Amino acid sequence: MARPRSFDETEIRTAVLLQFWGHGFDGTALPDLEAATGLSRKSLYNAFGDKHQMFVTALGDFRAMAVASNTAVLKQAGASLPSVQSVFDGLLAQAATPQGGLGCMICNTSREDVSQDPAVRKHIDAYFATLQGDLLKAIKTAQANGEIADRSADDMANACVGAIVSISVLAKAGQPVSILQSIASETLHSLR
Repeated sequence: MARPRSFDETEIRTAVLLQFWGHGFDGTALPDLEAATGLSRKSLYNAFGDKHQMFVTALGDFRAMAVASNTAVLKQAGASLPSVQSVFDGLLAQAATPQGGLGCMICNTSREDVSQDPAVRKHIDAYFATLQGDLLKAIKTAQANGEIADRSADDMANACVGAIVSISVLAKAGQPVSILQSIASETLHSLR
């Protein structure tokens, strides 16, 4: 009979997520995960698999968290220009927090060799497809409402994705929030 786990799985997954988010796949070693979680290597392996499996799980957790916290407003019925504005406002507010300085784990991972792994690539591609699709839907609604210019909605959604990625990367690079605000402001202005 298996012994019951003596730890909170949610807390451990959060600790693993924060470790990978802050240091990436290559920058995180098993001793780092042991220190972050307080679990032995054997306990980590038994509960969560090897480092790669832990990373893929953490990336999935990050993706779910980012979609829920940053873009949920775009999924609401009638989402339009104020919803897009809300996404940028949320990113700017997050950039001013300690976690904001970590940037976006999906963007960070995209620059690592591990991004070519099929399981990792799946999360990266799904995140960006969801983000672009949700922005596109809100922009089309905003166009139908007469809130923004009648230009290529795809181009505008892609420009917003690019600005969101830029804000995340620059936040991780420690750039002042005022620069991030300028990017958001100019991107939103360009939609009108």
